[in-house]
Amino acid sequence: MKLLAHFLADSANFNQDGTFTVFKGGITDTLAAGFPTMAKFVVLTRIEFTPGEASKLHQLQLHITLPDGSHVSGQRQPIVVRLADPNAPHLYANVISQMNVGLARGGDIVIAGDLDGEHLPLLYMVARKVGVV
Repeated sequence: MKLLAHFLADSANFNQDGTFTVFKGGITDTLAAGFPTMAKFVVLTRIEFTPGEASKLHQLQLHITLPDGSHVSGQRQPIVVRLADPNAPHLYANVISQMNVGLARGGDIVIAGDLDGEHLPLLYMVARKVGVV
């Protein structure tokens, strides 16, 4: 199992060919007119599997630390790899984790995660108040 991509975006959706379309990928902040507010974003994860690994069920779990220091855990996501070609040397899974998080105030947001118990790279984001013109 090999992690190929793990990043934040405004939104994303799956395509029928096994790929996904990303809208504003690589975001580092979320803007709000005021607090409290809801932050909506996605965490995209792309994983490469060998055929032996692909035949097993895998689990992705995300954990968020909010600006006020509180912690929120996302729902554990099962990952099932579709065996389109059993002779392929590598198989891929794309996971789009939709996040809707209530924020009491602005500040740093840290997204941690694990894939089958192994830690994923940390993702960072800042919630900021912006003036409305």
